[in-house]
Amino acid sequence: MKMLNALSIICLLFIVVSCSDQNEDLDKDPVEPLENSLSEKDEALTFEDYQSLVGKLEEELEIPNYQLQASTFDYSIIIIDEELSFGKRQYITLDGTQESPINATQESLLFLHEQGDSLITITLAYTDNYIGNDILYYNAIDGFAGIEEELTEHVDLLSISYKNIVISFLQTKTDNVDIEDTTNAAKSLVSFLEKYND
Repeated sequence: MKMLNALSIICLLFIVVSCSDQNEDLDKDPVEPLENSLSEKDEALTFEDYQSLVGKLEEELEIPNYQLQASTFDYSIIIIDEELSFGKRQYITLDGTQESPINATQESLLFLHEQGDSLITITLAYTDNYIGNDILYYNAIDGFAGIEEELTEHVDLLSISYKNIVISFLQTKTDNVDIEDTTNAAKSLVSFLEKYND
């Protein structure tokens, strides 16, 4: 019986100590909510800013060992299955139609390696929603058991976001892709955007 009483007292002490520690936490100043930390540089680009950015990239972006061969800027319209846009549109344009002016929300720049055996396609897709500046996806399908290597070694894919723009880098090559080429293309564009942002 004495043992039961002693055990009860110890449990009661633990409860009292625990409650007093919680009360001390309640006496502290409440944590202030974080203010919206978006600065002007972090705001979404307008569609006109997006078009200007694509134009500057077409004129000025340099990727080591690659030359710009083609661009879809100012003359492309892509028809899609409406289901792919969750029923929002039939064309990858600002208003989802092919009405004039055609404001395509997807543009591509195609860079060919100086040896002619590798192509890096950079696609910029405009969205209304601010995403931020970050890497979104990097291809990691190489080396899985049961997947034919020839199906994975000729392509490399990397995606990043810049404000409200999704940017994809797709490298295709006749032989095995050089992952460093894809990474260098992304680094070149990130460097360009950091200077463009100033």
